[in-house]
Amino acid sequence: MAVKYDLDAYLKSYLAAAQKAICEYSQKQIDEAKYDKPCLSYEEQIKKGLFLKFCLENIDCFTDVEQDTLISTTNRYAKNCGNCTVSEAELAAFKATEKGKELSGVFLDTDVKKYKDKSGVSDPIIISAVNTYVTELKAAGIWNKFYAIYPFLGSAATPASYNLKDADYYKIAWAGGITYGSLGVDFDGTTGFGDTNFDFSALASTIEDIHFSFYTPDANGGLANVPMGVGSTAADDRIRMAFDAGTDNYYADMWSNNGIAGRVLVSGLGAPAGHYLATRYSASAAFVYLDGVQKALSSTTVDISDVPSDTFYIGATNLAGSASGFTSKTFGLATIGKHLTASDITSFQTITDKFLTSLGR
Repeated sequence: MAVKYDLDAYLKSYLAAAQKAICEYSQKQIDEAKYDKPCLSYEEQIKKGLFLKFCLENIDCFTDVEQDTLISTTNRYAKNCGNCTVSEAELAAFKATEKGKELSGVFLDTDVKKYKDKSGVSDPIIISAVNTYVTELKAAGIWNKFYAIYPFLGSAATPASYNLKDADYYKIAWAGGITYGSLGVDFDGTTGFGDTNFDFSALASTIEDIHFSFYTPDANGGLANVPMGVGSTAADDRIRMAFDAGTDNYYADMWSNNGIAGRVLVSGLGAPAGHYLATRYSASAAFVYLDGVQKALSSTTVDISDVPSDTFYIGATNLAGSASGFTSKTFGLATIGKHLTASDITSFQTITDKFLTSLGR
């Protein structure tokens, strides 16, 4: 299997070479070029540039082993060429060109490419950030623990509705007052919500192997709201995160048959902006994290045999088919998936922080 190199490394190498390349150069001079030596002259930069250009434009013609060798070599050329430096501004500008878009597309992760094609999100800088995010989640071994990852990109309802984990499933149906922008989706607190079309009961599983999370730049401010969740009735079968009225307490419910004793309550610590995550892995083990740090746990044994049969909402909770507990928060990311261990959460948080920062969130 070929090594997955960073997309920016490809583009920087290509651009550095292209800046020095001349369209035609005699085959004899190319054959005589010493590719493993530093660039000592303008002529050698031309030769190395042409070779690099050929490799990158024809990379699909090679086996995995040959591809690894070529890319490793071309990356070394770029480093050796001290005068072939590329600034971040130049890289950003290049990504926006047709050639930059073409090269970005060639080296995209297959899941990212599907997301890009389905959602219509095509900004090369954003897609590069998404590609890095996905490949890092995969490298950390946690990608397959997600059912849905919503990055809320595109600044419009349709692109913001797609699931990055698999763009063929769990597309969000938006309703009510929502604003779409560079920070994600902003709910109006009275009518806005999104139906993820994700039904926990369809998994034929109990509540002992789940997590859900969301990132918000908004502190709670003592407002009662339910940023995400589903419940069969007002006092039964709940999977949700909620914030108290008049306090900065927050809690997660992951139980059946009015098992409120198993609520994971975080009190006295405030409810700031950040990445909130709730996870349960057994009838007596449930946790709430904020920005990768455990804030509360519940070891009370609860009934986990029943799973709400309605779909999971964000921006509110789906209470037996009706939206309730609307939030006015902005969401910059949301996920639904299997239980995440403490180690998983640490990796997830580190990778997600980097991703959100790259988006300016």
